[in-house]
Amino acid sequence: MNRLLLDPSIRDAHWIMRITLGVTLIMLVVLFSERFYLDSRIHQTMTDIRLVEQNTARVQRLSANMLMSVKLAASTRDLAWTKKYQSQQQQMIIALASVLKFATFDETALFEAAAVPANAILNQLSEKALRIAGKHNSEAALRVLTSEEYGAEQYRLESATNTLFKNVSTRLEGAHGSYVLFDRLFLLSLLMASLLGIFFLWNAILENIKQALSGYKGSRRANHNEPELDTMTQLRNRDSFQRRAGIMLEDARDSGVQVAMILIDFDQFQKVNDTYGRLVGDSVLCEAASRIGKSIRATDCKGRYGGDEFAIMACSVSEYHNPYIMADRLFRTMSKPFVVDGQELHLTVSIGSALVASGFMDFDELHHRTHLSLQRAKTMGRNTIVHYTEDLAIEALTRDEPQISGRPAA
Repeated sequence: MNRLLLDPSIRDAHWIMRITLGVTLIMLVVLFSERFYLDSRIHQTMTDIRLVEQNTARVQRLSANMLMSVKLAASTRDLAWTKKYQSQQQQMIIALASVLKFATFDETALFEAAAVPANAILNQLSEKALRIAGKHNSEAALRVLTSEEYGAEQYRLESATNTLFKNVSTRLEGAHGSYVLFDRLFLLSLLMASLLGIFFLWNAILENIKQALSGYKGSRRANHNEPELDTMTQLRNRDSFQRRAGIMLEDARDSGVQVAMILIDFDQFQKVNDTYGRLVGDSVLCEAASRIGKSIRATDCKGRYGGDEFAIMACSVSEYHNPYIMADRLFRTMSKPFVVDGQELHLTVSIGSALVASGFMDFDELHHRTHLSLQRAKTMGRNTIVHYTEDLAIEALTRDEPQISGRPAA
């Protein structure tokens, strides 16, 4: 599973999923922002409509009360009614101003063209009636307030006011309806964007995983068609061992466990072939493979890496299962005599090991370190075990540096 998740197609699928998800989230944020704006506008228009309705009713009520107050002031010559009339007049101006702030320029101009002159004439007639009433002529004052001129101007003012209220209310209700319609459309768009995002995201996931699985299965089939085992020892061959070791290194990186590699090489094995023949040599190698299998865990990887060289990859290295203990056990079991066709052969082996304690190391680097350890075991007289240290790498670099010498030019 870890190997599959490292497939490049799967990584591409992850990027496509991130991009699709990011675009979908951006669309959702934009749509949510627009819908929030629409909701605020819907709420605001409803508030404005209610305010206009309240002020409309207030203006109509004040208009009727003003006429009654001025008539009572004229008939009773009571200053209290005169003051009440003036107070109602101020309240009416405030109520009209509350409505006018929602009016357009044309609506305001139309209202002022009709209402301002009518209101001015009504104020003049009302003041005239109050002056006549102040001279103790109530009947004459009432005749002014009930005259055709007063009634016509009052009708003119009421008509202009009603027209203003109607136009403002109609426009606000139309805006409210439009906002509600747009809100429904944005809700539908939000739903569609969510569904499309889910569809494309799901489609990208399925398509890319399908491609990754197809490629992975194809590589598995190709690998399966290649020979995995050494025909003689029935251990993994070199290529199969390298592939398996690479997977174990990747798994170790993901899980944080330690791994180790061990190389076992017979000392002067060519003499066995030269002295006893290749059939005896092959039997020795088969017996060596059997001994290695019995000395390590089933989860460890073992293979024939060369002619008489064997390789072991140990996973989940611990205190009780580490390359030092394993190498010592293998050294002892390989040092026992090999009996072939009644002949007892005493052979020696050289062993090198290297440990990946932390971090990630590719197979080539791990094999290089293990091979350095094996080379040191050979140069120390064979029949020994060497574990990798940094000193081996430094010595190898020093040994491999080109020796440059020269002389001054003549």
